[in-house]
Amino acid sequence: MPVSRCVALVLLVGLLAFPETAAANSPAQGQQASSRPSAVDCPDGRVSASTGSRAIFYVSPKGRDDWSGGLPHANAQDKDGPLASIGKARDLARASGKPAAIVLDAGDYYLGKPVAFGPKDAGLVVTAGCDGAPILHGGPLIAGWKAEPDGRWTAPLTLPGDDRVGDLFANGVIQTEARYPNAPSDGDPRKGWLFAAPCMGPAEPWQGNTRFCFHAGDLPPLDDLTGLAAHIVGGFHPGSQWGSDTLPVTAIDHARHIVHMR
Repeated sequence: MPVSRCVALVLLVGLLAFPETAAANSPAQGQQASSRPSAVDCPDGRVSASTGSRAIFYVSPKGRDDWSGGLPHANAQDKDGPLASIGKARDLARASGKPAAIVLDAGDYYLGKPVAFGPKDAGLVVTAGCDGAPILHGGPLIAGWKAEPDGRWTAPLTLPGDDRVGDLFANGVIQTEARYPNAPSDGDPRKGWLFAAPCMGPAEPWQGNTRFCFHAGDLPPLDDLTGLAAHIVGGFHPGSQWGSDTLPVTAIDHARHIVHMR
């Protein structure tokens, strides 16, 4: 069950160079390989992008970041070939100061963090190769799934810092996150919601941005709030909503019936 976590990804433009330690039969740092083509030539005569006279650097799911990126596939000695990550290609680009293009081979790329480009990367062409479509997943591949006795599927996942799961895809299909209350079986958007209660006692106006109160008995006790978020809609009836926010929950005060968020 291949599953990936997707987040926003923005690719801009930049420049590429060779790695500081060139592999066997690879060009030295800052030199352009004479065997590099000036465009991405496809068997049927198509060109995947107007790369002009740029140096081309290849990235592939089968690549390695200690290779030069000067070849679309690994050589016979398995000593040189495409890079493995767009981020590595970007870093090498910045070191070269030369016009270049990044060519992505077909396949799946699982990005543990966004790939950021800035003004100093201006001029780089990022394009697909001729072997098919590269697919960029904005999150890691989640493996090690196992079936639990209660019918759930679980897998280990460690996220850095305050990162949390955004969207989850299985076999290319976005999955519905666990929620409370459950979504109504008839799809009626007016069902499956809890309604906020008036908060008792004094409060500062700004606290309305970081907390809300609930009715007694609405929320079940929770031992672990990791990854819990509240989806809050201002205005309920369809067509009258004036706001929609999804905020991480930091604490639930069951005695005072308050949900705290950040």
